[in-house]
Amino acid sequence: MFSTQKRGQVGIGTLIVFIAMVLVAAIAAGVLINTAGLLQAQAQQTGEETTAEVSGGVNPQTTLGRVANVTTKYDPSTNTIQKTDAFVNEIRITVTGTSGSDPINLTKTTITYEANGQTAFLSHESEAEGPTFVPMTRGEPAYLIEAVHAENESNAIISDEHDTYQFVIPLGVAYNITSTSTNEKFEVSPENPMDTTASAYGDLFPQEDPETQDPYTVRDVTAPDQGFGDNIDEVAFDNAGLYVLPSDERVHLTITTATGSKRTLDVSTGASLRDAEGGAIIL
Repeated sequence: MFSTQKRGQVGIGTLIVFIAMVLVAAIAAGVLINTAGLLQAQAQQTGEETTAEVSGGVNPQTTLGRVANVTTKYDPSTNTIQKTDAFVNEIRITVTGTSGSDPINLTKTTITYEANGQTAFLSHESEAEGPTFVPMTRGEPAYLIEAVHAENESNAIISDEHDTYQFVIPLGVAYNITSTSTNEKFEVSPENPMDTTASAYGDLFPQEDPETQDPYTVRDVTAPDQGFGDNIDEVAFDNAGLYVLPSDERVHLTITTATGSKRTLDVSTGASLRDAEGGAIIL
């Protein structure tokens, strides 16, 4: 006679194996679904970040350096200038928007500045802590913004690719300008080529006509006009520690907008600055 007991046992074992296979398949499917969802989310985030970076970036056009004749050796006992040399004392970066970009608030931009063995992180002057002069305390480095051409030249916002502004980085000077006073200082340091003693005598920047020429243009589109001069607004920043640039000096600049978009610039002051004193050069 035939026994059916063994057949039943085999059927139960097969069923257990089958159930186990179904469970494993279900778990694997769940893992695959979760992985696919995670990859999709990461891809979407990466796409959004890339879109924001492309649409929120500035387009640098030109970089200019303002060249000044600077006193490097001064004799206060005789009030005489003994030596001068040409240095870049101001950097201007002309920028526009990119095609199809979203509005860009330039005051929320940061600029990383590397030159002369120095590294500084510059914010807009409205975001920076200004220096005080009584008592003397250091402030924070910053840049200014000037409009070249824009639909609204008072808000520092690039609304289309035709709006054009300049980031202005004064070098070797600190200001705290209010509606009633103008305070200015220069760095006293062995690494600083400027003879700051000459500034007390008004001879730091020798010029043919000091009444009409100013080594710095302290203007910002978002700051109130002080009202005492064409080139002065109510701004406060401390760039005294960013020394003026000699010839053959390389400058590395990174412009980062609020969306995280970055643009880098590598420029040089060139072999000679003497012929450009009182003017500007393309860096």
